[in-house]
Parts: sequence; C-alpha cells; structure tokens
Amino acid sequence: MVVKEGLVMAKTRPTQLHVRGAPVGAEGYVIHLCRCPECKSDYQKYGENARERRRNCPWKPVHIHGTWSGYSNYACRCERCLSACRKTYDYAAGWREVNREHLAERARDYRAKS
Repeated sequence: MVVKEGLVMAKTRPTQLHVRGAPVGAEGYVIHLCRCPECKSDYQKYGENARERRRNCPWKPVHIHGTWSGYSNYACRCERCLSACRKTYDYAAGWREVNREHLAERARDYRAKS
C-alpha cells in the first residue's frame, strides 16, 4: 500500500476486473461495460470481423458515399469518399505544416534515445 495525500492506494491493479453477472465476451464489454481482458479481446475480435466484413462486401451502401465513414470503415475509394476524407483531415495537414520544426525535433530526440 502507498499513502499519497492522505489516501491509501494499492500498488497493483485488482486482478478481478470482470463485472459480476456479466457474460464474458463482446456482450459483456458493450452492455455491461466490463473491461476484463477476456471481454476486451472478444470485443476487439468482433470489431475486426465487422470491419473486414464491411470492407469485403461487393457493394457499398449508397448512404455512405461521400462520408469519412465510407472511406475508413468501408474502404471505399471513390472520388466522393476520398474528398470527404481529405476534408475531415484538412486541419491535420495545416497543423503539421505549422509545427514541422517542432515535430522534426521530437523525432530526432526520439531516434537519439532509441
């Protein structure tokens, strides 16, 4: 135990993270907000499968065209989706341009430590 500003804190995280009564898996993660390793990994697999299913679908729903979601979730590379993705991340390119020296310095420092 560690005492910090009058509070007693454990040095390690509790080992039992599963929510009592929640089913183990994606349902426990989403509905019961359980964050145990089993529920997290099952939900991660569920998300990966859903993304793969959307990307491999031979047709793309009409309503997703021209959206960022169409570009990222459905891997649609039509002109409208590409344009939407560029508009969504437009701020990032400007920020990188303004902070180019700062980012280069951070990268150099990181490489020097490695």
